[in-house]
Amino acid sequence: MCRFFEWRKDSNDMYPVERDEASTRFRIAMVRTFNQKFGERVDVKRAWSFLCTILGIAPIPNTVAELKEVR
Repeated sequence: MCRFFEWRKDSNDMYPVERDEASTRFRIAMVRTFNQKFGERVDVKRAWSFLCTILGIAPIPNTVAELKEVR
């Protein structure tokens, strides 16, 4: 985004306010999208299983604890 909008640091080594605002909005959008896709609760087996499926992890573990440990 910095290249596209040509946001560069100034003489005080600071980015323009627009860059910081855009970065914050982008991060919020990414979190909302992730939460919409996988949910907000960390203890839901279905969400973890879906994430493993998307990442191509097989076999999919049986418990939430095992799912959280997959690397």
